[in-house]
Amino acid sequence: MKPKNNNIFSLLQQALSTQLELGQTEIIINKANLRTEDKLAQQLSIDNKESSQIVTTAEAVNSMEMFNKPQYNSLSEHNQGVCNCQLCPLGQTRNKFVYGVGNPEADIMFIGEAPGADEDRLGEPFVGRAGQLLDKILAAIQLSRQTVYIANILKCRPPGNRDPLPEEMEKCFPYLYEQIKLI
Repeated sequence: MKPKNNNIFSLLQQALSTQLELGQTEIIINKANLRTEDKLAQQLSIDNKESSQIVTTAEAVNSMEMFNKPQYNSLSEHNQGVCNCQLCPLGQTRNKFVYGVGNPEADIMFIGEAPGADEDRLGEPFVGRAGQLLDKILAAIQLSRQTVYIANILKCRPPGNRDPLPEEMEKCFPYLYEQIKLI
């Protein structure tokens, strides 16, 4: 059941509050829908700005037309269309393109930051230690990899398992948004 529009903000507020409680220090927002960052912080009851940093990515989100109809007809077709990406140097250093796995009609999607060594070797997200923990968490709430969808922002592993660079994430965001639209 889809929430009514007047409940969406309440659901977003709850989700972001939970993320802050769990130690998430960045919130990515589309500033085009807000008058100021301070307005969002006030509405989300973020009192201590030092404990949370609001990062705006309005230009990137708007240029990707995130909420328009998908350009591809299926996840498989999209994967085939983007798996040979060379938009950034990571395309040259990866072993395998790590697209995503799970139910293509999932109601729940887990999104990681970038593939690690195990993911790069196998071409599947969340198969290392974090993936094993995720599997246990899913099992504890009677879910599985077959009932959810799992993906990463980046589709290629950064060398040395370093943090992704902003420009790398910017190149991959359109792929992630297309995945979300298709699911």
